[in-house]
Amino acid sequence: MGEESGLNVIDMEEAQRAALFRDWENFNKFFANNNQALLKPMDMGLNTAFHVAMALESTRDAELLKELLEMVGEEERWQALRKANGDGDTLLHVAAASCKELNAVELVLDYEKKVQAPLEDEETEGDWKEKKISLVELRNDYEETPIFTASKEGNLKMLQHVAKCVGAADLRKHFYRGADKTSILHIAIIGQHFDVAVWLLEVDGSLANETDDSKFTSLQLLAKMPFVFPSHSQFSTLKSLIYYLLPEYEYQDFDHESIRVLRQGTESSNGIGNGNAHTSVFTRINRAIWKFFAEDKEAAQVSYASNQVISAKRLLMARN
Repeated sequence: MGEESGLNVIDMEEAQRAALFRDWENFNKFFANNNQALLKPMDMGLNTAFHVAMALESTRDAELLKELLEMVGEEERWQALRKANGDGDTLLHVAAASCKELNAVELVLDYEKKVQAPLEDEETEGDWKEKKISLVELRNDYEETPIFTASKEGNLKMLQHVAKCVGAADLRKHFYRGADKTSILHIAIIGQHFDVAVWLLEVDGSLANETDDSKFTSLQLLAKMPFVFPSHSQFSTLKSLIYYLLPEYEYQDFDHESIRVLRQGTESSNGIGNGNAHTSVFTRINRAIWKFFAEDKEAAQVSYASNQVISAKRLLMARN
């Protein structure tokens, strides 16, 4: 029995060593000679060679990933795209967490359109049973779609790209993970990914009204995070909120086309107008958030106080 098992085990040490030293030529060569190992876990996290290739941070990732995908047949290729690691992450989840370039993501989405799922009467492992669900909709063990994961990890470029693939009509399905009421906006704020938070509000301002399991809106959550402020002095709720919403943070440039496309499907429901996509950070937040709290007395006080702070800052800048 043990002898039979030994015949079926592929020694991954060579591939692991190649990956550790970023020797992708030998990594590729190992799997070219052992393509039956491509769908096997190669580390303690149960990542396959495809997961490893997807996690690379250079343009090499798409080239290596394509070479690996071409080593297997069409059915195995379908499995490779959807194969989950120890956390239930597919290739798209890995991309959402770590990819800075979109070439590998586009490659995976392109392959998904081409490959055919196994027939209904064919037996497949549990990881691949959800045949009709697209990669973008598959959830990991934390009930996160790749879009939610991208927000959690602060990967704005990936978030924008995949969100455009989903479209406005289906985007709200990605705003939560299972029964957890922590929204995609809350998770971005918890991670201090404020460029992601602003972009989400530009796309769907109704997120500003969503509350988590503690009944906190995103603004209330932010006000309870004094550790994110540069100063160690005490802030009142209003002052701390105003302080962080001022345009001090160096935001990434937004993909304004993604906002325009996605917001077309949500404007009628959330009341956000087109506005000017190239306005300041505070103006974008102001348009996306404050109108949802205009009838709230405290929000009105915040809006008034923030205008006073901005005016004071302008005076100081003029003096200098």
